[in-house]
Amino acid sequence: MVKRADRFPRARSYSDRHGKRRWRYRHKGRSVELGTEWGSEEFQRRYAEAENGNRVEKAGASRAIPGSFNDLVVKF
Repeated sequence: MVKRADRFPRARSYSDRHGKRRWRYRHKGRSVELGTEWGSEEFQRRYAEAENGNRVEKAGASRAIPGSFNDLVVKF
């Protein structure tokens, strides 16, 4: 059996303000949200992108209308 820390060494869990357990990748000042389901396909995809230095799409980025305030916030 592989320990969780060995499989995804830079993934750590935390409790959000609602008490839900979430996972985050942190390394060299970068922090990437991995989701709530440890080991799911989405979790593994986000972890691999974080390891490779690729940016994960931010929440709401696909819905922001170009030139809107939301677009400005997502770019910031």
